[in-house]
Amino acid sequence: MSKGALSRVTELEKSKLFLAYIKTRISYCAPTVASITSSYVSENALMLPAYLKGFEMNKASAQSGLLARLDSPLSRNLLKKDDIICLKSFFNELGGADVDAQTALCALYEALLEERLRAARLHAEKYAQIYTVLGALAGMAVIILFI
Repeated sequence: MSKGALSRVTELEKSKLFLAYIKTRISYCAPTVASITSSYVSENALMLPAYLKGFEMNKASAQSGLLARLDSPLSRNLLKKDDIICLKSFFNELGGADVDAQTALCALYEALLEERLRAARLHAEKYAQIYTVLGALAGMAVIILFI
């Protein structure tokens, strides 16, 4: 499996966990985006998406900080442009309505992320098979050259 495809799958899985966490926190506590992100970063240090690693929480600009982190070179290397647009859209819309609407928003974006994750897994599996065949062919070519 190619490293890029595997990295994208991993990053989407981590992002999906983050969205599920946000939905749970909103439905039970109705906290601010800053407090949700801050508690997630402190509780889930090993499963952070790349855009949350090293994130310094500023309560006044939690959403704009998340959006800026999604534009970082690391995020652009790990996620496709459409994935980043989807996550940015989610963070732009988050916090703009009542608890029920925000919970529904989280569920919607979880479903969208799940679809992207499914596509990324299929892509990774497809290219894993191609790399296996190419590796075998390259090995045979080397053997033929040395005989």
